[in-house]
Amino acid sequence: MPPIYKPALAADERITPADLAIFAVIAGAAFLVITYVLAGRDRRYDKVVDQVVEDRRMHYIEQHPKLDPDHKEAILRGDILENMTTEEVIASWGQPRRKEVLDSVGRVREQWVYYRQHSEYSFSTYYLIFVNGYLKKW
Repeated sequence: MPPIYKPALAADERITPADLAIFAVIAGAAFLVITYVLAGRDRRYDKVVDQVVEDRRMHYIEQHPKLDPDHKEAILRGDILENMTTEEVIASWGQPRRKEVLDSVGRVREQWVYYRQHSEYSFSTYYLIFVNGYLKKW
């Protein structure tokens, strides 16, 4: 009876360039399939996140009918404007990564830190300065 397990190569066999070429094609195809599947998952995840963000913005707009029209449009676009309140900025950009209270005499100053993605490989750090609850610079 022949053995059930046979090694891929016998001790005296060598891997040929043709074997390497076949392996490279199979490995490359597997890499492409895995990349495509994972990229599809990322796109689906991004769509879900985009919908959640849009829903948050719309909910804020609906709950604040007397909102300044310029601020309303900025929130819907995901932008920020000078003199927006902290709530408006959160409605537009979400919660910051970090909040810091800055030393100040007679007024409340906060610095909020955001990391914003511009493309798949491009990020920026934004430092927003609030004085008495209103966005003053970034």
